[in-house]
Amino acid sequence: MTLDAVEGQREGFPDDLRKMVERMKERLDGDERRLRRWLWTFYGLSFLPLLSALMVMTWLYWNSLGTITGWLASVVGA
Repeated sequence: MTLDAVEGQREGFPDDLRKMVERMKERLDGDERRLRRWLWTFYGLSFLPLLSALMVMTWLYWNSLGTITGWLASVVGA
């Protein structure tokens, strides 16, 4: 909010203060990009337990899955 209030008045600021505001804005933009990358990374990693469980269940019940898919195929009529 503070940065938005300063944006319109930036032209009247002394050069040093204007440069500091620009640097602050650049750093905030960089922090926002970094945070988005981290959040997307954790979002992707949150699916690892699900995928791991599916792989283990498929490995453990591979023979049963063949009979289930055969049963489904007969129900559907394929």
